Amino acid sequence: MTRVCEKLHKQNFKISVDKIRYICYTIYRKRDKIMKEIFTKKFKTPVKIKSTSLEELVFSDGSKLLSDHSADCCECNYADFTSLDDSPILNQVFTTLTFEKVDGYGFKMNGYMVNCYSEQNGYYSSDVDILFQTKNGKEATRLFNIDCELREY
Repeated sequence: MTRVCEKLHKQNFKISVDKIRYICYTIYRKRDKIMKEIFTKKFKTPVKIKSTSLEELVFSDGSKLLSDHSADCCECNYADFTSLDDSPILNQVFTTLTFEKVDGYGFKMNGYMVNCYSEQNGYYSSDVDILFQTKNGKEATRLFNIDCELREY
C-alpha cells in the first residue's frame, strides 16, 4: 500500500483495506494516464520537416501540424513550432511522429520539446488544440489538447 493509503487506513476510516487499495489504485492510474498521454501520427511515406513558424509545422509531403485556439478578445494561445529550429529533428526522416503531453509547457514530438504559450491577463483559458492537416488542406484532425505556459501581462 502507498503512504496515502496507509494514512487513510490508520485514520480508522470505516472502509475496508481492499476498498482503500482500489481507490488509491484508481487515483494513481488516472494520474499516470493524464501525465503520460502519448499520441502517434503515422505517415504513408517517409517525410521531413520542411519549415516551422509560430503556429505551424510543414512537412515535405505538404501536410501540416497546426495549433488552434478560438481566442477571446485579450488572449493568444499557440504552439511555438520555431522552438524546434535548433534541434536535430529538422534533419530527420520519419514515418511516425510520437507526441507526449507536458501540461503547462507544451509537448514533446519524437522527444523534442515544442513550447506552447498563452499570452493573456490570466482571465481566459490557456489551452490549445494540436491539429494535423492533410496535404490537400481539406481535412484537419484534432490530435490532442494541451495546457500552455501562461504568460500574463
